[in-house]
Amino acid sequence: MRRPRPDATRRVIMLKIGTYRKLREYLDELRSEAGTRGLTFDDAVGALLAEHETLYAVGREEMEDCLRERLVERETEQKQNK
Repeated sequence: MRRPRPDATRRVIMLKIGTYRKLREYLDELRSEAGTRGLTFDDAVGALLAEHETLYAVGREEMEDCLRERLVERETEQKQNK
């Protein structure tokens, strides 16, 4: 693999198809929350990184509680959509 230039402003990454699908779902969630179609994959990755940094700063216990709440919310939304 070629070494990246230190002054490069863009990077191309390859994702496994499962990771791509999860990122696409997350992007769709962000778009529906924001009410706009103008968000990109870069925005989704940035939001995930910001969420990770916030959760990491808050602490592991609170992060686990937050994740449990999100899972419960998603499950109830899925049940309501059926």
